Amino acid sequence: MRSIVRRVVAGAAAAAVISLTATAPVAGAATEQDPTPQTKAQAIVEPSIVYLQTTWSGYVKLDGERFGDPYNNNEPFSATSNCSGFVADSDGHIVTAGHCVDGGKEKIFGQYAKVLVADGSIGAGEVDSYVAYWMENLSLVGERAGSSQPDRSIGVFQNVAASGIAVSTPMQADLVASKSLAKGDVALVKVVPDNPMPAVELAAGTPENGTEIVAAGYPGSVSGNVDANQRPSLKTGSVSSSQTSGGVPFTEIDAATTQGMSGGPVVGLDGKVIGTVSWGPVTQEGTQEDKNFGFVTDTALLRDFLQSNDVSPTLSATDRTYREGLSQYYAGKFHAAADSFEAVLAQVPNHAQAQEFKSKATVRFDEESILSYMPWLLWAGAGALLLLAGGGTTLGLVLSRRRKAKRAAADQQVPMTERTPVLNGHPPVVTEQVPTVAEPAVTAPLQLAGPNGHPADAVGGFCTSCGHPHQVGERFCSECGHAYEPAVA
Repeated sequence: MRSIVRRVVAGAAAAAVISLTATAPVAGAATEQDPTPQTKAQAIVEPSIVYLQTTWSGYVKLDGERFGDPYNNNEPFSATSNCSGFVADSDGHIVTAGHCVDGGKEKIFGQYAKVLVADGSIGAGEVDSYVAYWMENLSLVGERAGSSQPDRSIGVFQNVAASGIAVSTPMQADLVASKSLAKGDVALVKVVPDNPMPAVELAAGTPENGTEIVAAGYPGSVSGNVDANQRPSLKTGSVSSSQTSGGVPFTEIDAATTQGMSGGPVVGLDGKVIGTVSWGPVTQEGTQEDKNFGFVTDTALLRDFLQSNDVSPTLSATDRTYREGLSQYYAGKFHAAADSFEAVLAQVPNHAQAQEFKSKATVRFDEESILSYMPWLLWAGAGALLLLAGGGTTLGLVLSRRRKAKRAAADQQVPMTERTPVLNGHPPVVTEQVPTVAEPAVTAPLQLAGPNGHPADAVGGFCTSCGHPHQVGERFCSECGHAYEPAVA
C-alpha cells in the first residue's frame, strides 16, 4: 500500500515539475542581459543628449584694414569647438557648457598659433605668449560691417533617426545666455525643432557624496572632429565632493570625462540631471587628461540660471509615455512597451531610442507569452504538488480502510480455527490443508420429560403417587414407598 502511494505522489510531482520546467527559459537561449541601474539611466537620458559644433570666424583688423588667414587664401581665421549638451524642454531650449559657446577670439588665435608651430615659425613653448600679445593688441571682427566680435555659428545635432537610420542634419541655434568658466560655466541656446524634442528633468538638489552618477556626451578633443552619427559615450562613477573655484561651486565626480563631453549632462540613477560636464585636469599641451575625475556645474547654480531665463525643465506627455514604455520593457511587458513606443513615434517620428526599443520589444513578443504566465504557473505547480501529495495521502487512507473492511468481512466467513495469525507484520504462511473424514455421529436415545420435567428412561416408569422415576424391576418408589404396579407387557 505504501509503495503504491509513493508511486502516485512521485509520478504527480514529476509531472508538475515537467510542466514548470517546460515553461522556463532554456539555459543559453538568446535573452537580453538584465539591465543595470546605470543602463536604465542611460536609456532615460540618451534621447535628450545633443552634439554641438560651434564655429567662429573673423578677420584681424589692423590700422583700419582687415586681414585674413595668409595660410588659407586670406579667408577668415576660424576655429571650431565640439561639445555636448542636453534638451531642457520640448520647445528646443538646450543647455551646454559656457566655454563651448564663448571665447571665440581666444580660440581663433590659439588655433592660428598651432598653425605657426606646425610651420616652424614659432616654438610650442611660445604659444601662450603669442596668444596673450594678440589678445591685447589685435582685434577680430566678423563679416558684417561694424562688428566688433568674430562671427559665431552654433549647430545642434540631435540623436535622431529615420526608419532606424541615423540622421546628422544640424539645427542652427541662437545663444540665449551664458556664464563663463569663472562664473559657473553654463550656457543656454535655442533651436526651432520640427518635432517636440525629448527633454530631461533636473534633480531636486545638489547630490550627496557617494551618489552614483552617469556622465554622458560625445568624446573628443575641443579641436577634434566627432561623428554626430555615433551614439554618445556614457561614463559611470560617483560624486566625490563639493568644491569651489574662484568662489564658484562645482561638484567633483570620479567618472573619466573628456573635453568633447563638455556640456553633456551628468545624471543620477533616476535619470535626473545634477549638472553639466565642465572641466578637468589638462596636459601641458592644453588638452584635457583622461583621468578618473572631473568637475560638474553645481545643481543649484544650474537651476537658478535656467529660471532666470524663464526655462523650467519639464517632461512633456510624450516624454512620460517614453519612460512608461521603458518601465514596461524592463518589466517584460513587451506588447505594452511596443504600444507605448509607437505612441511616442506618432508624436516624434524621428525619436531614435523609441524606434530602437520598439524594435527590441517586438522581437521579444514570444518571450512575454512565457514570462507573463510564469508566476501563475509557478503557483499552480506548487499548488498541484500540494494537492497531489494530499490526494496521495487520502488515497492511501481510503485503500487502507477498504482493505480493513475486506479483512473484517473475511473474518466473519472464516472459522477461528482456520485463521493463521500474522506476526510482526509478516504475511501469513500458506500451508496445504489436509481434508479430514468426519466420524459418524452417535445419536443419543430419545428422552421424554416426566411430570416434574425429569427425563424418563426408555424402558422405565414413574411413581403414580409422587412422579419419581424408577428403573425397571423396582417394586417400590424410592421416594415415597408407593408400590409400583407391574408393567403390562
